[in-house]
This record gives sequence, C-alpha cells and structure tokens, in this order.
Amino acid sequence: MTGAVAGHTFTSTGSIAGTYITVRSGTFNGTLVASGTSPLNWTAAADGTYASSTNGATRAIRLQRI
Repeated sequence: MTGAVAGHTFTSTGSIAGTYITVRSGTFNGTLVASGTSPLNWTAAADGTYASSTNGATRAIRLQRI
C-alpha cells in the first residue's frame, strides 16, 4: 500500500482464516513492521509505503484502516 500516514492503524486480513501475514516498510524485504495470523492489526510508524505478504501460497490480503 502507498500513502500510509504515521500513527494510523490498519487491519490486514487474509482470504483464508489463520493466514500468516508479514508487513514491512517500503518493500517486501524492508524493515519488519508486524507479523502474525489474520486478522493482523498494525500501526504505520512513518508516512509512506508498506508491503504485505503471506506464508506460502498466494492469498489475497484485505487492508482496512481502523
């Protein structure tokens, strides 16, 4: 995702229950921001871009600001 604002909280939800999600700043190999099973709540530490990935098989990730 792009355009995140520092301090805003998001929920990343996998299309399959229990999906393990990793959120990193910038790119797929950036600094780890949060990780855990879906749904995963996390807070943007800085303005900018965040990348999410799942464990193994490609799964859809829904991102929602809360």
